[in-house]
Amino acid sequence: MDDDRDSHNTKTPNPFWTRFGGLEQPRSTTSASRLGMVREDSNAKPPRNACKDMPPPPARATISPLVWNDDGYFDEKITVKNEREEAFCVYRAAADIEENDSVDTTVPTTMLVCLHGCPYSSLSWAPFVKELRTKRKMTKFEIYAIDLRNHGESISMRDANDFSLGRMVEDVAVILKHLFSQTEKGRKCVLIGHSMGASVACSLALRDDVWTNIVLAGLIV
Repeated sequence: MDDDRDSHNTKTPNPFWTRFGGLEQPRSTTSASRLGMVREDSNAKPPRNACKDMPPPPARATISPLVWNDDGYFDEKITVKNEREEAFCVYRAAADIEENDSVDTTVPTTMLVCLHGCPYSSLSWAPFVKELRTKRKMTKFEIYAIDLRNHGESISMRDANDFSLGRMVEDVAVILKHLFSQTEKGRKCVLIGHSMGASVACSLALRDDVWTNIVLAGLIV
């Protein structure tokens, strides 16, 4: 009796059940559909004309200038070396303040440190820098965009495959200490990071040795 019950409850496998745990949708019979069903086997290929009526994707926006000091992007290109003689590229830009602008000269200049994402470079901040310099003429600030290890022009590294977070945090710590070693004590600094640069900025914010001469005033990630 048990044998009869087990055989009666045995279900026939659904031919549309895929190995990924979902039901394969049957082919549509309407003329509006141009997509055919692709079965999951090693020889399956999508129909050639499946997307012929779809518009092309939009062109990718240009995020880096051809020349770093062109069109109001950056003012200065700086090279900073660490104790291993590895050279890092840093671009600097200052606020466009004219003589007739009423700016409080007693307020210290705020420093914005921009850290890019992977696999870009510091020049990806160029549109942001130009926009900030155009819109914030009444504020004293300096922007420092850093090419992180093995990105942009910071490519003369001993290990071309080292993209570790700890190493990048140490790199930026050395760069900031070099850039701001002669600055007046108490100047404010804001860290701005995107993607990979955000991870570096967050870790750098926890380094007490970096913030002895300058004050961490903000973290934007």
